[in-house]
Amino acid sequence: MIICNTTYCMEEERVETFLEWLRAEHLPRMEATGVLKDPVVSRVMSSSGFGDESVAISVQLRAESMVVYEAWAERERERTEMMLRQKFGETVLGFTTLMEVLQ
Repeated sequence: MIICNTTYCMEEERVETFLEWLRAEHLPRMEATGVLKDPVVSRVMSSSGFGDESVAISVQLRAESMVVYEAWAERERERTEMMLRQKFGETVLGFTTLMEVLQ
């Protein structure tokens, strides 16, 4: 199992608009692919490295395997990033970390 964690950084005044977009558009679109599932949305409590005025929101989705994730990324990642830029420009920035679940 792979966890795809994307952390989005923004100023406080963008948070509500971002969360509305995330819940209404972004997460349903991601889940509709059938590849990324079980979303968890969290506020990052330690802001080290983001600056005093920034808020960080973490979005975690699960994929069955790295092969499945990479196939999704090849088809969808660029379009997904473009949609974020079109909606928020440079006011919301994100970076993704992939993690393997060990149990």
